[in-house]
Amino acid sequence: MDGEGSALDDDAHWRACARVMCADARDRDVPVEQLLISLKRIWPTIPGIERLQRAVSSRMLSRVVTLCVEEYYAPLG
Repeated sequence: MDGEGSALDDDAHWRACARVMCADARDRDVPVEQLLISLKRIWPTIPGIERLQRAVSSRMLSRVVTLCVEEYYAPLG
């Protein structure tokens, strides 16, 4: 994969994104279930995702969902 592809595989990058999304969701009293529905809806529009094979994209989405759940329920502070 090219340099951009390796950024797509970067767990720390996705965890940081999940942390921001989850903090915003908690601030707005959005349940994690709604956050995950929104994430799954917009997933194909994220730059670079459309170039991935379906199995790779699905595996990455599953990982990002896991990161979101972990971050949503992580202790604050």
